[in-house]
Amino acid sequence: ELQLTRYQKKQRYKAHVDDDGSLDPKRLKTIFAYLTELDGKKCGGATAFYRIRGKNGKPLRVYPTKR
Repeated sequence: ELQLTRYQKKQRYKAHVDDDGSLDPKRLKTIFAYLTELDGKKCGGATAFYRIRGKNGKPLRVYPTKR
């Protein structure tokens, strides 16, 4: 089942777990597509992976970037 989510300004998706460890996980794969920029500032729009730690020991955060 395909799930799409669109965020308006000031909206956010609360922390959640996609895989509950069962044989039938809620979501097998996730693809992110950021369609707008944030003026090069890290002021929002990040996706945090709380189970993956960066070199600083904090949760890994991925910010939208223009390529």
